[in-house]
Amino acid sequence: MRYKTGVPETLAVEISRLLPVIDYITSEVCGRTAIITSTTDGNHISGSLHYKGLAVDLRIIDLPDDVQTRYFFALNYALRKLCDVIHEPDHIHVEYSPSVY
Repeated sequence: MRYKTGVPETLAVEISRLLPVIDYITSEVCGRTAIITSTTDGNHISGSLHYKGLAVDLRIIDLPDDVQTRYFFALNYALRKLCDVIHEPDHIHVEYSPSVY
């Protein structure tokens, strides 16, 4: 797991404990370590879970489209009960938002 230069490593425990899972999936699907490009920094929509340390953005711009798609589906499948995973044009957004059944 790597953080883009200048990105704070301060995250809530709920998402911090999922980082090893994210890194494992990244390694298996992408052949590299996960790169976090945003946590509590940057400009996000009002009320974003980024500001509470409950969301991360993952770098995908260096990946071919087919790998981006597999990466998104693998993350979404593995984290589906605990997180919302959103495939944005230049990153994958993962936020801790447990499903309630």
